Amino acid sequence: SSLSDEPDTVFGCGWQQAIELWKEFFPKHKQSMPFRVTGDRKCTSGHKQAFTSLEAAVELGGQLQERFEWEVNLSNYELEVHCGIRDRTLAVSLGLTDVSLSRRVTQHLGTTHLSGHIAYSMILLCKLQPGDVIVDSMC
Repeated sequence: SSLSDEPDTVFGCGWQQAIELWKEFFPKHKQSMPFRVTGDRKCTSGHKQAFTSLEAAVELGGQLQERFEWEVNLSNYELEVHCGIRDRTLAVSLGLTDVSLSRRVTQHLGTTHLSGHIAYSMILLCKLQPGDVIVDSMC
């Protein structure tokens, strides 16, 4: 199955609430803002997924562009949307920083930043429900 098979699942989970919260962090938001979608996937059940991370990001980006009429810009974007797929679970997040977690270094944030792997593990332990919105106050 793919994201295009169930668009209501992707868009029926509190997008407006998440975008309004994102706007509080970025008050200069325009109606048609440049955005990009990144993604990663992991299959732990032994069944290979029928799509790549890039294909999932392209599909989600196309749906977002159609739904919100945002402009796609992979290098000069205001909003980064990340789709993380684990088996049959899709987690979509909106970036609140302009530096990718993988590029943050101790020198940039100091010695107290939380490892991305630890943060991801903590999120898994939260047992999130569809529509839940999370704000990382430490970013």
